Amino acid sequence: MLIVTGVSIAAVNVQDDHRQQFELDYDQTPRGVKKIRSSGVYVTTSVISLIAYFWVWFCLVNNKQPNGGAQITILEALITFFAYFVFLALAYCADRVHEKRHKDREIKALEYGKVHDDSQQH
Repeated sequence: MLIVTGVSIAAVNVQDDHRQQFELDYDQTPRGVKKIRSSGVYVTTSVISLIAYFWVWFCLVNNKQPNGGAQITILEALITFFAYFVFLALAYCADRVHEKRHKDREIKALEYGKVHDDSQQH
């Protein structure tokens, strides 16, 4: 996860920031600086990564061979293979939940703005 974070930070710069002015105003950040609005997806992928690293450690420690190596069983390989798709689905669901919450907040903000504007006209 630290590598992904490092690449993400390095990828953000003034030249590659193509946001429009209203987006910069909404984020309250200067050009070239990104703001994390929600860390739910990041936390989900971080937890999944920790689980995956623990699983690899468990498989390797549990199956030590006399020559110092390790042999993975078919069951462990199958669990690992299918866990990938489960974790992928969890990360996708976390992203969809984040997107829905973001849209709901925008709708509420627009509705509040309309109500607020209407009340000022009277």
